[in-house]
Amino acid sequence: MNLKNKIKQFLKSKTFSWVLMIAIIAMLLQIIFYKGKDLDKEATTDEAKQVSVERIISNSDRGAAINTVGKVLPVNSVDVVALSQGTIQGIFFEIGDEVEKNQTLAFVSNDLTSNNLSSAQTTYLNMLNNMDVIRRSADEQVRQAEIGVENAAESVRLAEISLESAEDNYENSQDIQKQNNKNIKENAVLAYTDHLSFAKKTLNDVNYIIGAEAGEQIPGISATLASKNKQSLILAENNYLQAKNAYLQLNGISPNKDNILTYLYKISDLMKKIKGSVSDTVEVLENTTANRDFSESTLVAQRQAY
Repeated sequence: MNLKNKIKQFLKSKTFSWVLMIAIIAMLLQIIFYKGKDLDKEATTDEAKQVSVERIISNSDRGAAINTVGKVLPVNSVDVVALSQGTIQGIFFEIGDEVEKNQTLAFVSNDLTSNNLSSAQTTYLNMLNNMDVIRRSADEQVRQAEIGVENAAESVRLAEISLESAEDNYENSQDIQKQNNKNIKENAVLAYTDHLSFAKKTLNDVNYIIGAEAGEQIPGISATLASKNKQSLILAENNYLQAKNAYLQLNGISPNKDNILTYLYKISDLMKKIKGSVSDTVEVLENTTANRDFSESTLVAQRQAY
């Protein structure tokens, strides 16, 4: 019997039928097994590979094989993306490497973000410097006003001392002393009027910003006035009204050389209230932001003015 006849006889035999059925069942079980695996496992290859080989053994030494060829696909996939745009400066993996959670895969550099941060920091520092200059300027103006009032009061005090000394030599220096005393007190009366005018102008400037009472206000500032801290505006308005009331009590009075010292002390107290109101206004400006109708340059100019 030749080989061809042997193969035909074998294929028709029951042994071949059982072997073929076992091979098919084994393949089905293998497919079910792989489909039931954990979906989170990654596929190890995308290349086509031989997935199963069954060898049929006959009574002779010769045999036949059934090969199945297919493609192994991953159960699921993950897209790895960066959370921001930029230029990749380094890659820390190779294709086929295993990676872990929180592992750095690549380094992305974004110069735009760094430049924006640097610019914002510079702007902030410049604003702080400007605020410091404004505060020092305001303090210096008020200090000069206080010095003027104190000098006027000191002049009156010295005049009184001079008067007391002159009384000891009244007969020799009476006319000269009276004239000197008159000039000093007249100067004090003039100084009183000047300081009262200064107080009025300062109060008008403060109200032009905070709008504590009816009158003209900087256009557009009311929308964002003290938007960072409304309490600072309330405090500034209260102190402004107190200073304004003190001003009104002195505004209708015309002191003379006999009572000028009393009113100089009163106007000195008024100037202290004016100083407090100016400081409150500086605080309000610090808490104010620019808006569509009130530009940043106008805001900076007001801060510098105070």
